[in-house]
Amino acid sequence: MGIKNSFTGRRAIWLIGGTSDSARLASALVQCQLPTVVTVTTPSARALYPVADSLTVRVERLMPDTLPHFIQSAAIGAILDASHPFAVEISRMAIASAQQHQIPYLRYERPTSISISEGARRWAMPTLLRETAPGVNAPSEPKHLIFDSFADLLQ
Repeated sequence: MGIKNSFTGRRAIWLIGGTSDSARLASALVQCQLPTVVTVTTPSARALYPVADSLTVRVERLMPDTLPHFIQSAAIGAILDASHPFAVEISRMAIASAQQHQIPYLRYERPTSISISEGARRWAMPTLLRETAPGVNAPSEPKHLIFDSFADLLQ
């Protein structure tokens, strides 16, 4: 599967952040001890995220020509897009990168929140996997992707 993350030997989740929602998602990923790389565009946004061995926060504006190197060097195995709804360009680049590198892309949509069903410990996250993909029409309603854990995305 290529490069592995030094924290766990697993590939990392790229959390596209900068929002309070992404900070809550980062905290959940830290609790699960999943290797996560958060990208934000301003130094002040860095303060939103917890300090943890499994979490790296990078302040940088990714561009189409730098994104492939980022995906490879950070050993990204899944993308969780919790960017601001108006941050369309990074979402488009992330979708294209997910398709190119054949890795899962999940879009966190507001106002629906993450929920854990009673006893099953299954996560349900609304996601629009195709909404900004070039040449593909958006679904009329968000689809829900259910998976046992974020770790399932990295296998």
